[in-house]
Amino acid sequence: MQRLTVITAMKVALVFVTFLVILHQIFKIKNYW
Repeated sequence: MQRLTVITAMKVALVFVTFLVILHQIFKIKNYW
């Protein structure tokens, strides 16, 4: 049961980091404009 929680937490963290990177890229592009 605990292993499932760890896997879920890792997936959430991965999605969060990916979202942050995409957001950062969009912000950088807007700054260049």
